[in-house]
Amino acid sequence: MCDRVFDALNSFSDRVHLMDRIRRTRSDLFDAERESCGNCSHWMKSRDCPREKNIGGMSRGPSSGQPGCDKFLRKSYSKYRAEKLRREISDMEGGM
Repeated sequence: MCDRVFDALNSFSDRVHLMDRIRRTRSDLFDAERESCGNCSHWMKSRDCPREKNIGGMSRGPSSGQPGCDKFLRKSYSKYRAEKLRREISDMEGGM
């Protein structure tokens, strides 16, 4: 009897952890797909980004979380990361 209770609790715990992992991966996917400065190829390049300024040899501009501007160009890594996260979510949901 005790074994069945512990087996059920372990199964429940595994499912809760999987659901939390799916939730965190979905959040990461949302961040990877957002049009934010950190996902832009021009970010931190004072010659390319209209918001970046070179002041005394130091680049100053928006943080990575700022909304993208009209020159937004998605980094190839952001595209790759979004596809990878979609596959991970699909695989995890298939295991439920």
